[in-house]
Amino acid sequence: MRVIAKGIMTDMKKDMIIPRLMAGKGFSGPEFYGCCNTGTRPCIFHLKLGGWSVGPEMACREAMRFGLTYKTKTYYGEGNRRVWFYKTRVSAVRRFTTLCEARIAENEAIRAEHLATLAKAKAGDMEAVLALGDY
Repeated sequence: MRVIAKGIMTDMKKDMIIPRLMAGKGFSGPEFYGCCNTGTRPCIFHLKLGGWSVGPEMACREAMRFGLTYKTKTYYGEGNRRVWFYKTRVSAVRRFTTLCEARIAENEAIRAEHLATLAKAKAGDMEAVLALGDY
């Protein structure tokens, strides 16, 4: 993916437009494969106190609740719950794009594995049938 004019991310497969966000609003990226509303999808938020936050949705909301901005910290949290703070939209969109690319690549790998397991299950492999519960 690459960022082109006005915050538009483009990929060979899909185009994702990151809209201009009013203060206090956010935009979410892709969820984990097979999951819904887990709070871990990558998000970008325009903070009311100034700046931008990028990271997992629930961690970003938690950081906003604490009133954290780029003025107080550059990041908050550890591991997969880390939130980054930026002063400008351009750098925040760049980080958001990186997180979305990683999630899309991971989802494509899991989807391919799921389809292979599904084909084995249709062929009668009992181990594959039981493994389908993991998706």
